[in-house]
Amino acid sequence: PELARRRLDFTRFKIFFVDERCVLPDSPDSNYRWARELFLEPLKIGSGRVFRLRGEDCPVTAAGDASKAAAANVPPADGLPRFDCVVLGIGPDMHTASIFPDTMGLLDSPKIYDVCHTKSSKFWRITLTGRAILNARAILAPVLGKSKAPVLERLEASVAAGDFSTPAAAVFGRAKNCSVFAGF
Repeated sequence: PELARRRLDFTRFKIFFVDERCVLPDSPDSNYRWARELFLEPLKIGSGRVFRLRGEDCPVTAAGDASKAAAANVPPADGLPRFDCVVLGIGPDMHTASIFPDTMGLLDSPKIYDVCHTKSSKFWRITLTGRAILNARAILAPVLGKSKAPVLERLEASVAAGDFSTPAAAVFGRAKNCSVFAGF
């Protein structure tokens, strides 16, 4: 609702998803479903400007298709698409995007999008890789809710100590232009 009142010209935006669970697009577990209901439909952002991750397809095929779409629609820099802005969350296990502590190899994957299955989730996932995330012009991280306060404290301590052993610390500690917005 707040974005709708600001009257931004969303016809100029291209929206790519950072990650998705391999579920149907109407599943309660689908990131696309939540984005569609809370953001895309209220702001009347046309489907031609939205590049969703097709979680209902074979994950490898969907990651490849998403990589091709990003390469074709986002100007490159340093051999990867340079997204204007990537919005990330931080999980209690210090994952970000769908890069989890047991899938750290996704931080250095040469692909734009890749797939993973982690012990902590029942779903296969498609995710923007660490190299593609770090190639963005800006990274934004809204960290909201009291349950996230210890997560943010752990992230801050890790980054300050130069400990990049978790996905969130590896991304946020190495990002060139990153803003974290905390609300507890």
